[in-house]
Amino acid sequence: MTEFGLSGTIYDAPPAHPEIFKVGAPDLEAQLGSGFQAAHIWVNNRSNQSLYLPDAPDVVPPGVTRVVAIRNTDIARASWTIPPQFAVTQFPAANGAAILIWLHGDIEMSPSPGVANNPNVQSPQKNLGTIVVPANGNNSATYTVPDGTHSIGVLVQTGALSSLKVSGAQSGGPYLSLPPAGVGGASLQGPFISAFFSGADSSVNIFAAAGAIGATILVVAILSAQAQFVFNNVSESTAVSLVGGAGIALGDTSAPALAADTLTETISAPGLVPNNAATLVMASFKPAAGQTIAPVGALGAFTKGTSTAVNPPYGQAPVAGHLLAAIVSGSTTPILCGTAGWVKAISGGSSGDSGGNGQAVAIWYKPNSAGGDAAPQFTGGSAGAPCMFAQLAEFSGVATAAPVDQTGVDNVNGSSTTNTVVNGSIDAQSGDLVMAGSRFAVNNAPAVATYSDTFNNNAVAVAMGNNGNGDVSSCALAGTTRYVNHTYAIVPVIAAALPLGVAPWRYDVDGTSAPATGSQAAVVLAASPGKTYTCHTLIGTLLQTTAVAPLVTLQIQDGAGTVMAVNVGTQAVIGASAIIPLVGIVKAGTKGNSMTGQFSGGSSGTDESIYIGAYLR
Repeated sequence: MTEFGLSGTIYDAPPAHPEIFKVGAPDLEAQLGSGFQAAHIWVNNRSNQSLYLPDAPDVVPPGVTRVVAIRNTDIARASWTIPPQFAVTQFPAANGAAILIWLHGDIEMSPSPGVANNPNVQSPQKNLGTIVVPANGNNSATYTVPDGTHSIGVLVQTGALSSLKVSGAQSGGPYLSLPPAGVGGASLQGPFISAFFSGADSSVNIFAAAGAIGATILVVAILSAQAQFVFNNVSESTAVSLVGGAGIALGDTSAPALAADTLTETISAPGLVPNNAATLVMASFKPAAGQTIAPVGALGAFTKGTSTAVNPPYGQAPVAGHLLAAIVSGSTTPILCGTAGWVKAISGGSSGDSGGNGQAVAIWYKPNSAGGDAAPQFTGGSAGAPCMFAQLAEFSGVATAAPVDQTGVDNVNGSSTTNTVVNGSIDAQSGDLVMAGSRFAVNNAPAVATYSDTFNNNAVAVAMGNNGNGDVSSCALAGTTRYVNHTYAIVPVIAAALPLGVAPWRYDVDGTSAPATGSQAAVVLAASPGKTYTCHTLIGTLLQTTAVAPLVTLQIQDGAGTVMAVNVGTQAVIGASAIIPLVGIVKAGTKGNSMTGQFSGGSSGTDESIYIGAYLR
C-alpha cells in the first residue's frame, strides 16, 4: 500500500489533480504537472449532461458518481461533446458542472460502475446555521457537529468576508484560517471546505469578519467523503499550500490574474440633473517589498475650505515611514500644495469658465513620513467659485520610494450619473492601494446624494467621505452645486504558492505513561461510541536498573484483544536501555473499542515509558 501525505514527503506534483468542469466549457486539456501520471478519474457529474472522458474512453451519465480507469496520462482531458459512436443525446437547457479528480497510479483505487443520483444534487450535508456579518464588523457562532462529519463547509451567500476561521470548540485546533498569514485586504467569496474534522471535537466555532459591504454565510456539516480528496491519506496530513494563483478552485496554481484598476461610480439623488462637467481621478500605490498595505488609525475629516484654499487635518499624528495621501478638489486647475515633501500623483479637470464653473480633482501624497508631520495646505480655484474640498489618509506597508504605480483620469463631458475611471495600465503586482476622487456639477436644487463605488480585481471599496448635500451653505456658484466623493480600496494579495509538501495534522488523542521502576507502562485511550482509533505512533523505552534483562513485549490492544506485539530486550547490564519508535504504523482498531499502548512482562528492575498517538474517526 502506498501512503500519500506523510510528513516530510515532497512531490513533483500533488497526488491528486482536481478540476471543476462547467457545462458548456471548452474541451478540457490541462497539464497534470511534472512527475504526475494519472491512472483513474473520480467523477461526480453534477450536471444534466453526459460527460465524455477520451482517455477511458467512456461516458459518465448525468448525476452519476463513479471511478473510471484510464490509460496513464499526464494530461487531464474531458469534454461535453459526445462522439457519435456512443449514440448519446444530451438533454436540452444544459446546466451544472462535474467535479473531476485525476488520481496518481499508485493510489489504491478500483474502478466502479458508479451510483446514479439526481443530477445537480449536493453532497449529503446538514445545515448548521446562518451567520449575518455586519459591514466593517464581525460575528461568531458555535454549532454542535453531528456524528460522521467529514469537514465543515462555509458558503458566502451574499457580500464578502475579510477573514474566516473554523476551529474545534473542544480541541481549539484550527481547521481553516483565511486569509493566509501576512495577507491583507482579502475579499473572500464562494464556498470553502475545512480540513478533515477531528473526532476529538463535538462542536465547532465559526468566526467571520467583513469589510464595508457585510456578508451572510451558511455553515454546513459535510457528511460525505465525496466532498474530500479520495486518495489514501492515512497520516491525516494536509497540504502546506493547497490554493494558489488566482485562487479560483482548490489546487489552482495559475498566475495571478489582474486587470488595470477600474472604478465605476454612480451618484444618486431624487431628481438629480447632472451638468455637463464631472471629473474622476485615480492613483494606485505599490506595497513595500514583503509588506501588506493597511490603513492606519482614523481617516482625516472630510474638509470644506474656501473658494481658493483648503486645510485638511490628519486623523492622528502621522507615524514615521507611513504614506500620507490626500484627495483634493476645486473649481479650476491647477490644484497646488505649498507644504514641503508633498508630491502630486495625478490631477484632472478643466480650468473653468469666467465664473469658475469647472471641475478639478487631484491626488497628492507624501512618501515615508518623518513622523508628526505638519498638515498640508492646498490652493487653487478662484474667488467666488464653489468651495475646495480635501481629505487626508495614512497607510502602512507602502513603498517609501517612488510609490505611485498607475494613474487614470476621466474628464466627463455629458450628463451621466454613472462614470468610470481606468488606470493607464495593470499594476506591477497585486496588493496595491487604489485611491480615487470625483467631483460632479449639478444644475438643480441640492438633494441628499448617495454614491455606489465598485472596484475590479476583487478590491472592496471603502467610503472615505463626501458632501452628501451638495454643499450650498457657502461659496456656491449660483444655479449649480458640487457633489464631491472620496474612496479607496486595497487589491487583495494573491499568493502563487504551489502544493510542494505536507504538514502533519495533530493527533486527536495521545498519551504518555512513565510509572515508577518495576511498574507496567500503559496508556489507555478511552472508547468513543461509534468511532474508531487508528494508532499512528507508538514509542516504548526500557532502562535496566538491575543486571537482569527479561524479555518485554510492546503491545497495541484493541479493547481486550492484542492487534500488534513487538518483543523488546536489553543487555543484562545496569543502565542498559532500548527504544522502539514505531511511527507511521497505521494500526486500526474496532469501532467503539478503547485502544491501549503498553508493555507486558518486565520485572522489578525495569524502568518503562510509553507514548501513543492516534486518530479518532
